[in-house]
Amino acid sequence: MERLQRDFEAIFRETKEFLYGYIRKFVDSDADAKDILQQCYIRLWMKMEDVEDLDNILPLLYTYSRNMIIDATRKKAAEKRKMQEYTYLVGDAVDALPAPEDGSAWEKLMKALLQIPEKKRLIFLLRKEKGLSTREIAEQLHITPRAVRKHLEEAVVLLRMHLSSAELFTLIVLHSVSLYAIQEAGGLQQGI
Repeated sequence: MERLQRDFEAIFRETKEFLYGYIRKFVDSDADAKDILQQCYIRLWMKMEDVEDLDNILPLLYTYSRNMIIDATRKKAAEKRKMQEYTYLVGDAVDALPAPEDGSAWEKLMKALLQIPEKKRLIFLLRKEKGLSTREIAEQLHITPRAVRKHLEEAVVLLRMHLSSAELFTLIVLHSVSLYAIQEAGGLQQGI
């Protein structure tokens, strides 16, 4: 083990500048480059016992880093796509959000919640307001995680039938009033 550690430390000292320079050519930020560099050496350490030619380790490190750069680039592209989709879906919704004082809009939100079946509403509120995971909801309600996901999907579909995108966005993400607290207080029972 001591020999492996000495070999690893020597490899690190001899290759870190070269590898960092290589990674930095492809990565925009210094922090991302350092993260990838760190991951390369972690991967090397985990495979040190299997490495046969310690004198020619730089090509292996370049391969590790290239694969990690590709993964990081794909991940950033996926995040960018998600953000664009999110922005598209939300559009100008933030400007159009109803306030709780806006009686008609708030009433419409409450009526839409009343339109969905009680179990779906409860699961929706546990997820969106309490922040419970699918697994936690499943355990609490004694149903499968798959059933929880299905109820959530159906609840959103039903809410979309009654609300505009802006209103649904408000209900799901931005509204400051806790809908779950309203449910607990009895405000979301049939016949408000």
